[in-house]
Formats: sequence, structure tokens, C-alpha cells
Amino acid sequence: MTTTPNRPTRAEQVRQRRAQTTTNRPHQPIGQPTARPARAPRPVSPPPVTVRGSVVTPLRSSATIPVAQKARTQTRRQYYYTLSASGAELRLPAIPNVSFGERGLSALLALVWFILLLFLLQSSTFEVQTVNVRGLERLSSEQITAVLNLEGENIFAINRNTLLTSIKESFPELKDIRLSIGLPAQVTLSATERQPILAWQTGEETLWIDQQGYIFPARGELSTSLPTVASDSLPPLVQTLPTEATLNPLERFKLLPTPQTWGQQMQPQMLDTALRLLPQVPEGASLTYSPFSGLGWNDPNGWSVYIGRSLDNMDIKLLEYQTIVTYLGSQGITPAVISVETIHAPFYRMEP
Repeated sequence: MTTTPNRPTRAEQVRQRRAQTTTNRPHQPIGQPTARPARAPRPVSPPPVTVRGSVVTPLRSSATIPVAQKARTQTRRQYYYTLSASGAELRLPAIPNVSFGERGLSALLALVWFILLLFLLQSSTFEVQTVNVRGLERLSSEQITAVLNLEGENIFAINRNTLLTSIKESFPELKDIRLSIGLPAQVTLSATERQPILAWQTGEETLWIDQQGYIFPARGELSTSLPTVASDSLPPLVQTLPTEATLNPLERFKLLPTPQTWGQQMQPQMLDTALRLLPQVPEGASLTYSPFSGLGWNDPNGWSVYIGRSLDNMDIKLLEYQTIVTYLGSQGITPAVISVETIHAPFYRMEP
């Protein structure tokens, strides 16, 4: 007789599995909860998007959607307009949702400034038509505007310093020059003219000299005539001209007045001597100047007299001059030059 082995019942199998699980479990201190193995978090589905009654379920993962595509899905807004109380609505065209960053805003401002600058430079509103000139007596406003040459010039393209330099070089007889520029196209020049007290004539060129010794060309009309110094050279200057630096001393005296002479200053001592000598000059005579012998006058009898560069010992010089003239007259001699520049060695010449 064959004996069938006894099979464990289901309850026994359950007890065996529990005992086996307890044996394999790591030792856990008493009183502490048993740590459970970490579980991977379940993916959370994003909430559905509702668009006017319809439900659109987005994709569970956005990793496959390009960034540019996601940005484009949010660039437009839908607007609806209610037609009546019945609830009927009209859907308007989608409006892009434009947003500017820092670079976009800078580019927009640069474009605005460029358009504004182009308008200011091209508009005829800012073109100069006339120049207002004030404070002139001998000069005319046409002479000033011809040098400035601002007709049709844009007011924003004018260089004030360049204009002032041009005015000072072209018109040294002006002082206290003020140039004002205003909108939309106003240019005003105000200045004061120097008053001449002495004329210096070299050949056909005539220069005027004011009280401070500044030299400028003879332009305009004067109410009274000026005392004139006739000379074959420039007035003695405070500062040597650049062109004189390359010449020897004898050639310097042969220089004639040029625009470089304008604005230069005559030696104050020589100017003062010339003005003080005027009352000493005989009636009908004119002042003269020589770079070698100094100041003097052209006598009506036909000779030139030189007394030097100063009026020191003027009484003795005049006495010597009269003595020489009396002696030459008794001898029937007509000199060309009489010099009493040095009181200890006066002389006369028969040739100029």
C-alpha cells in the first residue's frame, strides 16, 4: 500500500513565508519605525487647458517640445466681443503678445534718436537765413556775413569756436566779440570797433593803430583825420613776426604790411614817442620813421629830420637842429637827411 506524503496546508504555507521574511529582515532597533524602500514618484499630469468649453489634454512630457515652439504657443491672445444680450460673441483676430528685452529697448531708442537727428539736420526750419550784426560803426554787416558764410547752413552744424577765430583773424579792429546761436536758426554777432589814433603809411598800404598799439587795416570812414607816420617799413612790434625769423636784420626792415601784421601790437614806447612828438613837428611837416634812425619828420624844405627813438634831451636836439639848418643855409647847401639822434654826434647827409 502506497503512502501519500502529507502536504502542508495553506495556513502552514503562510506561516512559513512570514517566518522566512522575519529571518531575512535586517536588525532594527526597538522603538524605531521600520524604513520602507523609496518609491519612484509618479508622474503628475498637468491640468487640462480649457478653451471655450473644450478640454485639451496636454502631453504628459514636455521634454520633446522645442523651446521656440512653446514660446510661440503663448504669443497670441484671443479676444471675444459680445454682440447682444443673447450671449452671441464675435471672436476678434489674435493679437501678438510682444515683449521687449533690454536689447530690444536699446535698439528702439537708437532708432528714434537717429530719426530725430536726421529730421533736425535735414529740416529747412533750422537753416540760417540771416546773421544779426550789432555794434558796428565803420564796418558793414555785409562784410561780416561774407566772412561767416552761414546762409543756408544748418544751425546744429555750426562750430562756434571756428567762427570766432575766423572773425578775429579777418577783423582785428573788433574787440569784445560775442556770438550767440539760438533756435530755430538765429545767429547774432555783437562787437565793438577799436578807435584809431594814428595812421601808419607804407607805400600804398595804410594801417591804423589804436590807443593800446593794436594794428589793423584802414577800413571805413572816420569823422576826423589822423596824424600819419610815413615809413618804408613796418611799425616796431612788441613781438617779432614768424616771417622775420628767417631774415637777416637788414632784410627785416624791408618788409611791407601784410595780413600777418593785423592784430599785432606796436611797441608802446614808440607809440607814445610818436604822439608826444606831434606838437614839436613844424607846420606843414609830416611824421616819418626809420628802423635805423627812429622817429622824425619830413621838412617842407625837402629834407628829412630824425630825432631818435625817444624824446630825451628834446630841447638840446631841437637847438642842434636849428644850428645845423642855419649853417647849411649860409653855405647854400640843401641836405637830404639831418640827424640829431645822438646829441654828441649830430650829422647831415647829402643823399637819402
